[in-house]
Amino acid sequence: MHFRICVLFVMATLIIPVVVPAAEKIMTPESLPGVTIVDTATVKEWLDEGDDFIILDARKASDYDVGHLPGAELATVPSDLNISDEAVAKSLSALEEADVIQDLEKDTKLVIYCNGAT
Repeated sequence: MHFRICVLFVMATLIIPVVVPAAEKIMTPESLPGVTIVDTATVKEWLDEGDDFIILDARKASDYDVGHLPGAELATVPSDLNISDEAVAKSLSALEEADVIQDLEKDTKLVIYCNGAT
């Protein structure tokens, strides 16, 4: 249970967008504790090779309906543009309700993506 909460917390920190000036590019962090950050080329390679992993799309349902990665499950989180304790708690709660992550094994690959403005 502790591991699952830690994983959910890390996922929430990846999903909660950070407000930056429009002129700046939103950068993916180089590292996060307990997380392996992969680029789109790696995910495409995993898809092409048929690797076994779970994909969560954290965007709004309307964005998901327009298009999503093959096999991606919709796991929308609240769209608070801040990283307050309340926003993190809401995101964790939303992720805990995603059926696809229930009972995951520790070594399960889990890819989460969003558009940065979920």
